[in-house]
Amino acid sequence: MKLVTFDLATVTGWTDYDSDTGELKSGAKSFRADRDQPEGARWFNAYRFMSPMVVEADCVGYERIDFTHKSTMAARCYFSLESQLSRACFAHKTPLLPFSPSDVKKMALHRGAGKGTDKEAMLDAAKHQWPDRHIVDHNEADALWILACLMRFKGLAFQHFDELAV
Repeated sequence: MKLVTFDLATVTGWTDYDSDTGELKSGAKSFRADRDQPEGARWFNAYRFMSPMVVEADCVGYERIDFTHKSTMAARCYFSLESQLSRACFAHKTPLLPFSPSDVKKMALHRGAGKGTDKEAMLDAAKHQWPDRHIVDHNEADALWILACLMRFKGLAFQHFDELAV
């Protein structure tokens, strides 16, 4: 089964996992605005990046954010990226599953969103969970934790490092 996940933001974290082979690819891709291009080019580039991964996937997961207290620019970027991801999944008939920030934080840290769930804690937990990977930033780390949520949801084996110690 091929699973793809995204942590949607100006710098988007992503994973591409094949459960049959165990191959895991991950990284972070910038969709920063380029003043030499129209705004629509930014979202077109996001679609072009996500679409080839989505077409190969059996399922796609992402973190669904509630922007009630965030900046307008961050919300605009997130919802534009979410619409491109939804478009790609719809076009390729690939299931798209959202996970709440609380679900992702609980997977990584065994506690929900709130105090103490900063970006560094998520990154440190990811580096501990995947010690052989060079995780570039918190965006990639979040995408890996979203993958862990998706694996559990799909009934695939995933053991948190805390569970391995027991």
